[in-house]
Amino acid sequence: MFAVQGVCFSQCKKKAEKEIMRLRGDDAPKSPEEYQQKLEEITGEIFKKAKPQLVSGELASPDSIPEYIELAQKSGGYRGLRGVKKVERKDAKGNVVISKATKKPMWDWVPFN
Repeated sequence: MFAVQGVCFSQCKKKAEKEIMRLRGDDAPKSPEEYQQKLEEITGEIFKKAKPQLVSGELASPDSIPEYIELAQKSGGYRGLRGVKKVERKDAKGNVVISKATKKPMWDWVPFN
């Protein structure tokens, strides 16, 4: 399985909105203009510091990755887009790691070349 990983501006904006709702006292915005200003400021900070996450669902073939990245870049609001591949997690000896809870193999996302 394949996917696209990156930082999404809209996800960062949702985190910023939650962070603003937690503000109390003098830090809390008192007017809509102040709210928008604080939202833009905090969203920008989060967008700069955010770690890449999956921004697409699982894709069936690696041919879909460049198409998805192209569409995401046209829409804007994404940073650091790259293709990733789902592989089984291995231990130091090269054996597949099995989850103790589910008794199924564990998976990792690794960059796809």
